[in-house]
Amino acid sequence: MRGRYQVGAAVEDFSLVDGRYVTGGLQLDLRSGRFEAVYDGWVLRGGVVGDEALWVRGEDEHRASASGFTGMSPAFDLHLAAVLHLEVGESRRLALVELIEPVGAARTVRRTWTRGVSGESDVDRYDVTDADTGERWVLHVAGDVLVSREGRDPVQLLMLDTSV
Repeated sequence: MRGRYQVGAAVEDFSLVDGRYVTGGLQLDLRSGRFEAVYDGWVLRGGVVGDEALWVRGEDEHRASASGFTGMSPAFDLHLAAVLHLEVGESRRLALVELIEPVGAARTVRRTWTRGVSGESDVDRYDVTDADTGERWVLHVAGDVLVSREGRDPVQLLMLDTSV
């Protein structure tokens, strides 16, 4: 599958092959959450083992008590929606390592994910709240595709080609 997102002011082309989300600077396995990303010349590789997020930036190894990673790319939202397996009305509070563009700096954030009721039967709604700032946004996910992210760092699906 190939597609294109409007991510803020930028356009991001992506492909999804065998559960691996690939775009210009990011490759993320949607099942395992392992990723490789390039930010401003820095290569980051990471994943989660137990209750720890581990990543390497350049030669430096890092770890944090966290359930996963998050960032601007829709791939991070898709991975979290898939692994949380929330039922409608269920919430989960998570510590996540946020990768901040453009340099790939990392910080731990606390977020609450709640699966809401969507107006469409084939689209799942997730309400996300930043526990530190109170900021809220809404995700709409259909299978392995983020249809939209409303509020913080808006994302809109522009094109999807499933014939590839």
